[in-house]
Amino acid sequence: MSEKKYYVKDLLTGDGAWVGKDIFGVVSGSHLKPTIFTKSELANIRNGALYKRKWRDLRNDIDFGEGWEMKVDREAKHDYWEWINPLIELVPVEDIV
Repeated sequence: MSEKKYYVKDLLTGDGAWVGKDIFGVVSGSHLKPTIFTKSELANIRNGALYKRKWRDLRNDIDFGEGWEMKVDREAKHDYWEWINPLIELVPVEDIV
């Protein structure tokens, strides 16, 4: 099964800008065509500045802090912690098309 794909909306600008890729890397702007990302791709951008995911360790289960949310991966049968930068919104591709 392939990963779900998302557009990334920049909430900091307030003008409905999308996060996209250009020759300078990953940037934001209302003039950009929105780029489609998977969560794995987002986790690799600037060392997880937009998205992070960590597997839960039941022997040493700690709350990672503000903004971290516990999720369940039904395929892997494993719980994990997820953090999405509060300055962005992940919009599933199906919601736009």
